[in-house]
Amino acid sequence: MKGDMRENGVCRALLEDVKKMAREIQTVSLQVGQVNASLNSLLSRENGQRRQTEEKILLNVREIIFPCLKELKKSQLNERQAACVELTEKYLREILSPFVNCVTSKYLKLSSREIQVANMVKDGKTSKEISVIMNVSSEAVDIHRNRIRKKLGLTNRKVNLRAYLMSFLNGYT
Repeated sequence: MKGDMRENGVCRALLEDVKKMAREIQTVSLQVGQVNASLNSLLSRENGQRRQTEEKILLNVREIIFPCLKELKKSQLNERQAACVELTEKYLREILSPFVNCVTSKYLKLSSREIQVANMVKDGKTSKEISVIMNVSSEAVDIHRNRIRKKLGLTNRKVNLRAYLMSFLNGYT
């Protein structure tokens, strides 16, 4: 009988220990779940920032650097200079190729001329200044500005185009 009581006491103590361990496991499991959720949130944010950076790089190379290279090709370059321009263009395309297909942005809906105008607007240039640089009329620049506003969803909104473009290109819109 004493042996049975002792065994019962040991069993109860073991059962209490098992219950205590189960509660501890449940607490640790909840903490691991919270940590996992936090890590997933950080990873998601990091992926978003990476995509924004890729978009900006692709956009700048396609719409600013490539047009400059195209203009250089039209100029009177010697054979060595022309080869350098060709290699530069080739290497830029190779560098961009890994994420070209991944990039999606409403900014990429703009034509190359609209992106040129948008970049100059962002830099604070007036329509008149832009028209001189692009060798087009001020009216043509205004048409591009209106198309940009439309494509970016800014028509009938009192939003400063320059401010919007600056915030958009910095990843805030």
